[in-house]
Amino acid sequence: MPFPLNFVTAINKSIPAILLCLFCTVYHFEINAQNLPSIGKSDALELANWNLEWFGKTAAGFGPDDDVLQQKLILEVIAKADVDIWGFCEIAVPGAFDSMMRKLPAYQAVLAPYLPEQKTALIFRKDLFTLAGSRLLGTAQKDSFSTRRFPLEVRLVPKLDIGIDTLFLIVLHLKANTGNDSSKMAAYNSRKRSSEWLKMHLGTNMKNRFCMVLGDWNDDVDVSIYNQLPSPFVNMQSPGFPYLFISKKFSDAGSGTTTSYKDAVDHQLISASLQSKYQKDSCFIWRLDRFIPAYAGTCSDHYPVYSLFNMQAASVRKTQAKKAHCAIPNPAQHSFRISDCPMNTCLTIFDSQGRVKISLHQYSGEILDIGTLSEGVYLIHLSNGTQENTMTFCIQR
Repeated sequence: MPFPLNFVTAINKSIPAILLCLFCTVYHFEINAQNLPSIGKSDALELANWNLEWFGKTAAGFGPDDDVLQQKLILEVIAKADVDIWGFCEIAVPGAFDSMMRKLPAYQAVLAPYLPEQKTALIFRKDLFTLAGSRLLGTAQKDSFSTRRFPLEVRLVPKLDIGIDTLFLIVLHLKANTGNDSSKMAAYNSRKRSSEWLKMHLGTNMKNRFCMVLGDWNDDVDVSIYNQLPSPFVNMQSPGFPYLFISKKFSDAGSGTTTSYKDAVDHQLISASLQSKYQKDSCFIWRLDRFIPAYAGTCSDHYPVYSLFNMQAASVRKTQAKKAHCAIPNPAQHSFRISDCPMNTCLTIFDSQGRVKISLHQYSGEILDIGTLSEGVYLIHLSNGTQENTMTFCIQR
């Protein structure tokens, strides 16, 4: 039976509104992605890891439904972040990854050659490093790495003097805590065996190297996510073992690295040699949900984790000119933000009499509500530990 005429007319009238809604949604995502702050610093080397949740896979139920939007957002994050080295997990379609890398000409990529489709990868800035080689580790330990997602080791040689000879990066993606109780117990034991093999390998072959193990460990380092059992990585925290989980601060604080759980499962483990370069307490979770609407459904179910290292960066780094900070808009009415603001900046707003009106210790460029402040001229002071900046802005209503 044909639809009534008034029904068809209503549908036809609603199509422009639907298209407008879709346009506004996409535009909203783009605008927020463009507001992303840069992690990159002029005085540090940044190392980050990020699970991209089935990147490139178009089948329903595997990551975000809108794969085009997911890939667009991830590309914008990487391009804006200006991070020197990224370790990725869950590259499901190599072709999609290759397509993204062609749009990131400043980086070179290494993709894990193992068979499972959730591949790991590492990308690095070509102006800073030369690829010395890569390989899969533990390929004879199929019991330890039961998913066959073997650790990817990448060796990088700095192009300039940064105080090290070779940097060893091991990208890891251990077995997930999924399925019934029996499957979860098996996954826990798999992670534990992986940890035992890694400790042996690192302690024997990588003891005096500048080395980081980074990625999705799929478990926490204080207590396991499965039945509160001891962490499967407790053996890697024993006295005398020359490696340190710099991401343990997340576990201690109860800060989750995924969008759904309070547990930290994305970690960074560094050797004693690299600890000498580590900027104390500079391991952070990048909460991209502050900048990307509906982040878990559009981008990934994991947040990036990153850390900073002293690498004589004045002789190394990023040739692009520093962008001046400014308040947008200025004058403002009820809200504003600071443009090109690095992560974890201290922001203080003073009124004309020098009184502190707003003070934030980890400001990253997000929009601030100033609805409670009166009209007038204010002073903004910014500090990120290495640079300071002061500016004025006005509130007019």
